[in-house]
Amino acid sequence: MAQITLRYWAGARAATAVDRDEMVVEGPVPISVVASWAVAQHPALAKIMPVCRVLLGRETYLYEDAMPVIVEPGQRVEFLPPFAGG
Repeated sequence: MAQITLRYWAGARAATAVDRDEMVVEGPVPISVVASWAVAQHPALAKIMPVCRVLLGRETYLYEDAMPVIVEPGQRVEFLPPFAGG
């Protein structure tokens, strides 16, 4: 078994009360599976996820565009909702 690391930023972190999770996988999975797993662990993410940017390696995706992208074991998926400031 291997793991995929999920990182949560800003409002996603507030919704989960953690900054990361480790998802155990048997092989590559699409981001849609990763996102569904995250929402199952933290139901408050259901409202936040659709507005998130999804980061995988050096690539950034809109949430809907990210769903078919394949995540390899050992990679990190980051969920970044919009936020104000800076």
